[in-house]
Amino acid sequence: MAAIDTRVDSRVDTLTVSRRLEGVGIDRNHAEAIAIAIESAIAGAHRDLVTKDQLEAAISALSDRLKWRLVIIAGTVIAAVIAAIKIIPAL
Repeated sequence: MAAIDTRVDSRVDTLTVSRRLEGVGIDRNHAEAIAIAIESAIAGAHRDLVTKDQLEAAISALSDRLKWRLVIIAGTVIAAVIAAIKIIPAL
């Protein structure tokens, strides 16, 4: 089964954005700075996104770790109870 490309194109056409801003009266330097800021913000937001499969895998891994910790805790409690029963004489 072929992998599906889930990447999102976060590129912004900064030239078009800056020209549109210039078209509504913003000077060129400000328009270019705004366009670059928009591109950076979008690229930064996309870095923090994950796919549903990635999220499900992370949740599954955490769930497995939690299950093992609970098994270890339960085993420790059972061992402590057994030790206490053997150490404390029957009343």
